[in-house]
Amino acid sequence: MRPLHLAVAAALVIAAPFAGSAAAQDAPPAHPGDIAAPPLEPFHPPQPETVELAGGARLLLIEDHELPLVDGRVLFRCGSIQDPAGKAGLAVLLADVLRGGGGGGSTGEELDAWLSSRGADLTIAATSDQLVIDFSCLTEDLGALLRRVGALLADPAYPAEELEKSRARLLTEIERRDDDTAALADRVLLQLIYGTSSPYSRVETPKSVAAITREDLLAYHRAHVGADRMLFGATGDATVAKLRASIEEHFAGLPQVGPAPEVPAPSFVQPQSTKVYVYDRPGVPQSELRISAPGTRRMHDSYSALNLWSYVVGIGGMTNRMMVKVRTELGLAYSVGAYYRPEWERSGRLEAFCSTRNDGLADAADAMIAVLRGGLDAIPADELAATRARALNAEVFRVDTPQKVLTRALELAFHGYPADFYEQHALELRDLDADRMLAAARRQLDPGRLVVLAVGPYDEIAPSLERIGPVERVELGAPEPSAKPIDPAPLVDRMFAAVGGRERWAAARFLDYEATVELPGRSISVRMQRDMDAPRLRFTNEFQGGSQTYIVNERGAWLVIDNQYTPLETELHRRLLDSAHYDLFALLHRMANGMQVGVSPDGALVVLEGPAMGARIELDVAGRPTRLVASNADALAYVFQGWTEGDALDAPARIVKEQDGQPGTARQMGRILTPEALAPELFEPPGED
Repeated sequence: MRPLHLAVAAALVIAAPFAGSAAAQDAPPAHPGDIAAPPLEPFHPPQPETVELAGGARLLLIEDHELPLVDGRVLFRCGSIQDPAGKAGLAVLLADVLRGGGGGGSTGEELDAWLSSRGADLTIAATSDQLVIDFSCLTEDLGALLRRVGALLADPAYPAEELEKSRARLLTEIERRDDDTAALADRVLLQLIYGTSSPYSRVETPKSVAAITREDLLAYHRAHVGADRMLFGATGDATVAKLRASIEEHFAGLPQVGPAPEVPAPSFVQPQSTKVYVYDRPGVPQSELRISAPGTRRMHDSYSALNLWSYVVGIGGMTNRMMVKVRTELGLAYSVGAYYRPEWERSGRLEAFCSTRNDGLADAADAMIAVLRGGLDAIPADELAATRARALNAEVFRVDTPQKVLTRALELAFHGYPADFYEQHALELRDLDADRMLAAARRQLDPGRLVVLAVGPYDEIAPSLERIGPVERVELGAPEPSAKPIDPAPLVDRMFAAVGGRERWAAARFLDYEATVELPGRSISVRMQRDMDAPRLRFTNEFQGGSQTYIVNERGAWLVIDNQYTPLETELHRRLLDSAHYDLFALLHRMANGMQVGVSPDGALVVLEGPAMGARIELDVAGRPTRLVASNADALAYVFQGWTEGDALDAPARIVKEQDGQPGTARQMGRILTPEALAPELFEPPGED
């Protein structure tokens, strides 16, 4: 049997026109768009056999007995999004120390020597949501290799000296990572659109890496590496029966760890109108440009339509519209493009990118936005046909080796997608017409509400970008500690500019909002009414079967059920008052009206007066609050995930309460009003003045 990749290559050669034919002697096309992609015959790669293993693990195998080799991948559901707060980098360090530190009675050096003597390979890495173990070996060594991997996972050593080596390597990477301007732009963009506190955008810092201990590695391993979270894939000279028996024998020491903790999906911070952010990168001869808007999951009705639309606008070789316009016609960039980047278990984003000279940056941004906007207009039939052919042909090259087929099948299984997902996607691509494609694109994209990021020399590029939209300077990370006090005024001004303006917050005396609170196994609806100049509030929890209302003022707190008012204990009254004192909305209102704040050495705003004195407000790169840490004895904090722009006030899309560093209830914000007044009796029980 010929290997899969050789069979595909032969098919492509047969499909190509003969070099000496009359067609080959014709004059070259005048424009890249005139190049026709030859249609390929339908291609159906072999699918892996899937079996359930003991302990809840699964095995996917593609047999290929051409050579006595086996390639494999083992996945566990954990990764950097599961890093604890304040310890970003834990999963990355764990993967490195696990591989280098050994386990099961064998050191990392001994494992290296064994692998080297047999020409085998073993790597371990962490992604955002996976611990990935890749291996390759001769068929005769497969059982021995799996025995070593099983021992490594069941009894990891995590030696302290290996942790320090890995820590040093990661700190070096952190120190040098901003040397790559393109990677810097990608990182800043994620923090702009998701906020710095989101697990999907936070990055390792020297402080977070320094905080990670050997005990953290062991605890993370115990919590996440279990048979019930394992997905095992292999391709090559193996059979299901033998591989299954070997896995169940050598991985028997893995425990059951239960489902992975749910990580909230990030909320895309979309402006009401296109906004330009500039990250200052002095001295670089060319700038990086990123343009973004909200996207979808792969498992969404619009996935195939947005994928085909992306081929029209910005991906797929030299003939997409953005490449033709920005590179071929304007000569502004070597690499440019745009596409909807879907995610597996959360919504993705529109991702447009370009690297160009500083004096051409605004022209490139104009052209890219014009292409995006023009992509919502009618698409000529011949352009759509050529685009569809490119998209379908590209699918073949994603499954032209057994390893690629296996990788795709593992991703589908890992994220709970049907095994024929891409086959159904290809069928939908063949049937999509222009109207359906454009309808999906028009629903998803508002070209007047884009996030535009430029990374380059601020003084040189910011003035020209003002024609795109309001320009705001952003910073990544906190300032270095200083012995001199830091003037809070610029930081406060930047914060209010990022959350809708000081005037709006100063005028918002009263607040009336709705939210949904997520509890284990259920959710409740909340309506909150409060006076932001005094600790007076009234909130009602509505749930299946009834409702409860709480009234809180300085004198006491009461629970109201069926018009029966019950005074609450002093301790509960104190806690409810704390929730009023440390309410971000109230603090922003008071800061807008002159409440004194300072700046901590690490760049957080610190409240300097009132009952919340000492509270810290941490900001993201755009200036939006991401975390509020109370100054009381309860180790209380609130995390703000994403911001939405509303008619009344800009607000966090989601608020997660933390207690002693552990996440608790999460509040998804809904409608927000700022009435001119609220009736005083709302905040008093009957008979009280």
